[in-house]
Formats: sequence, structure tokens, C-alpha cells
Amino acid sequence: MDYRRNMRGLVFKYEAAWELKEDCHRIMTESWKKGHLGGIEASSMRHKLKLCQRDLVQWKQKNKEYDKRDTTQRLARISQLQNTGTGHHLDTMKQLQKEVELSLAEKNMIWRQRAKQRWLKHGDKNT
Repeated sequence: MDYRRNMRGLVFKYEAAWELKEDCHRIMTESWKKGHLGGIEASSMRHKLKLCQRDLVQWKQKNKEYDKRDTTQRLARISQLQNTGTGHHLDTMKQLQKEVELSLAEKNMIWRQRAKQRWLKHGDKNT
């Protein structure tokens, strides 16, 4: 991918946690298909990668705030269902818990990736 900085000074970095999202694979596949140019393979590959990058950045920006709010709402809904005291909501609670666990696993993966990047960049201070 093009690691030069964009207009806001940011560098595109692919997050491994995006693979946990269903939309990510679909977006990359659609972007890759859009990027077919006739002619030289290298320029076609570069064009496809830029399209994937652009579409992933747009997708990330659109979903960033939604994911944060959605996890909070799911946790509140689980709490509400637990306080009702009836056993009729067990299936709903289990589904909500799975979704929250997936969201937390995604956040954990993001922080692990960032910690590893930081360690690789700055090294171990103990040696």
C-alpha cells in the first residue's frame, strides 16, 4: 500500500481486527473488482491497492462511532434483561453477549497490534 502521508498527515495502516468484521472482506472484494485496468500489471495492482485503501478508510470512519455506541447499548440491554428476572430472554441475552465479546476481542486485537508496533519501533528499554 502507499505509505505516504495523506493530506491530514496520516499514514494508512491495515488493522488485523478488521478481519473480524463481515463488511471488511466484502469491501475489499468489491474494491479489487472495481480496480481492473487494462495494460501494465504493476500500475493495475497499484490502482487496486489505492481503491482498497480508500474504501477501507471510508468504511472505518463510517463505522468507528457506531461500534463504540453499539457496544455500550448492548451492555445496557443485557443489564436491563438481567434485571427483569424472567427466563424468557436467555436467547437474546446470549446473542448480545456474543456480540459484545466479539467487539471486545476486536478492541483487544487492535491494542495488541499497536503495542507490538510500539515495541518494534521503540524497542525494549531493559536491554
